[in-house]
Amino acid sequence: MAACPLLDNLFNWAAQQPAENETSVHCNLTTNQSAAFQGHGENVVTYAEGGLGYHPGGWVNVGRFGIFIPASFSGSLTQYYSDKRYGPQGSFTNYPFSASETTPLNITISGPPLLLGGSYSVSISSPGWGATQSFTPQCEAGLVYGTFLNAVLLVISLCEQISEPPTQTQ
Repeated sequence: MAACPLLDNLFNWAAQQPAENETSVHCNLTTNQSAAFQGHGENVVTYAEGGLGYHPGGWVNVGRFGIFIPASFSGSLTQYYSDKRYGPQGSFTNYPFSASETTPLNITISGPPLLLGGSYSVSISSPGWGATQSFTPQCEAGLVYGTFLNAVLLVISLCEQISEPPTQTQ
C-alpha cells in the first residue's frame, strides 16, 4: 500500500469530530485527456468542484455475519468542460468552461478496509462520460491523483475541512 499522508490526516481528523456534527471537505478535481474520449473531442480539460460529506465506517450485520464498511467522503461535484464554450452573442470571441453546460460528477473516497494492507479507493461516476470506475489513488505534493478508464488523468485537491453542529430548524 502506498502511503498517503493527506488522506490519512483527513480521515483521522474526521473520525475525531463529534458524531452529531456535519463533517465535510471541499473538493476540486481536474481532468486532462489528450485523445477523443466518450463523446468529447481531443485535448479536453475539465474542472469540477463541490463538497464531500463524511460518513463514518462501521459494522453492518448481513444475516449471521458482519461486514465492515470503511469510512468515506462522498458527494456530487459540478463539472465544467473546456470544449463547452460561451461568449457574447454575435462575437467571434468565446471562452471555455460554459457554466450553462455542466454535468454532475459523483465521487466517493473510501478509507482502507479493516484488514491490514488495505488502501484507499476513489470511485468516480460520470453521467457526462457515461461511465463509472474505482481506482487506488496515488498521493504526492498534497494532491490525490489517478486515471479514469486508462484514458483520463484526474487530480484531486481537498481543502477547507468543516465540522459543524447540525443546523437547527425553527
